[in-house]
Amino acid sequence: MDIRYRITGGSPLQGEVHISGSKNAALPLIAASLLADGETVLTNVPRLRDTEMMLQILEYLGAETSFQDGTVRIRTQNIRSRPIPGEFSSKLRASIVLLGPLLSRFGVVEMAYPGGDVIGKRPVHAHIIALEQMGAEDGSNEHMLHLQGTLHAGHVILPEFSVTATENAIMAAALIEGETRIDLAAAEPHVQEVARMIQKMGAEVEGIGTHTLMQLRYVTGLEVTHVSAHMETYVEGRILDDHFTIYCKLSNGGKALVRASQICIGRKNDCGIEVSGTKGTLRWRQEDPECITVHLSNQPDRTYWRGAVTPGDGFLPKDMPVDLMAEPTIPSGHPEAFHDAFARLHRCFEADVRKWKAGEPFTCDGSKYANVEDGWMGIAFIGTCLKSNAKKGGWTAMPKKI
Repeated sequence: MDIRYRITGGSPLQGEVHISGSKNAALPLIAASLLADGETVLTNVPRLRDTEMMLQILEYLGAETSFQDGTVRIRTQNIRSRPIPGEFSSKLRASIVLLGPLLSRFGVVEMAYPGGDVIGKRPVHAHIIALEQMGAEDGSNEHMLHLQGTLHAGHVILPEFSVTATENAIMAAALIEGETRIDLAAAEPHVQEVARMIQKMGAEVEGIGTHTLMQLRYVTGLEVTHVSAHMETYVEGRILDDHFTIYCKLSNGGKALVRASQICIGRKNDCGIEVSGTKGTLRWRQEDPECITVHLSNQPDRTYWRGAVTPGDGFLPKDMPVDLMAEPTIPSGHPEAFHDAFARLHRCFEADVRKWKAGEPFTCDGSKYANVEDGWMGIAFIGTCLKSNAKKGGWTAMPKKI
């Protein structure tokens, strides 16, 4: 299909545009309605093929739904778990987020494998591994996903930063008595919205979205002392801020800028790191994850590709190329499939455990893997940002370390 647009510029733009809610948030929120034995109302839901298909699946399971003027009403009193055929799941990749709520509520879930999209078929192993750690038994075959069992609270370690696997784990834990901890959880805004909805349903959820500070501390090796946060919600009906800018004062007197947005088309899965100093700037972007670009004053830019940096090149310290090669590859676009990142994390942790058993010295400073202090600092960072935003961006001091 050949689609072309011809745009003639030079004229002032004016008018009004209605911005609907996020599809990536709406789909798991619709799935989360299965956790409640009553009516759930979602507003500003985009009317798309995917949202309509998700509602059709719920109706197939016995729910009553209505969709009018962006408002979805879901009644789940008569819902039941039954095998979801491929005629539904093959048309909707996001149908995978039904695993958690159905398994948690009924103790069994069976569905044909979800279909792919333009990116291709997505793996489901992260979902199975997460739910198995909560007590599920995997009886899947090459045609159908089948999980059953009585779930229990506990410690879940995801094998990768999977958005939908995180959402499944959160929803599965919502109906379990006791506390469930989820590590290596994705922290995208639509994941946080699922957590907020679970909170509104009565569950207690802590530590929502704590990756930002960890990344800043890891890259710079410095601590954040003060923040000035400006957080806004542009998309009508969103529970969370979807656009924020946070200025940070660092422990060495330097400054950092953290920005995130879920309203910029083409950038919703982009991540970037830029470190600027008096002699130059180092830049890395998730859209081109295999290279690092170095900008030096009065010198040509230098781009170092993964696998191409060699020791003794006369620029980087001799031990730097080896460290670069050990760093994980981060796929562009979606943050799924961090297989080598998790493998490296596991290797670092295992190596330190072996050193501890042998009585050898080792460090646990958070540079290789997160520790308790990192978790506390992440929560403190979010709390400080909220306080600063309430003061219209006033500088707010971070609390002292535990």
